[in-house]
Amino acid sequence: MFHGDRFAETLARVRALKNLCAPYYPTLAEAAMRYVLSCPELSCVIPGMANPEHVDMNVVYSDGCAFPEDLKSAFAAHVWPRNYYQ
Repeated sequence: MFHGDRFAETLARVRALKNLCAPYYPTLAEAAMRYVLSCPELSCVIPGMANPEHVDMNVVYSDGCAFPEDLKSAFAAHVWPRNYYQ
């Protein structure tokens, strides 16, 4: 999956997204959860919960606050079509 330079490229893209989301959310996990919850096409989100702190965080992230439209629009520049299996 991460052979060659794929790991470095993936890490660079994750860092870019973290920087983009930082003014809005303290963690990429929160941004990801809130983004998914903002999608009207989805009727259910099943987040991971390895410990009670994760449960508490997920409840906070599910507060119904709108995801910033300007941040959602900025994600278009980070679309990354790829096929790891080629």
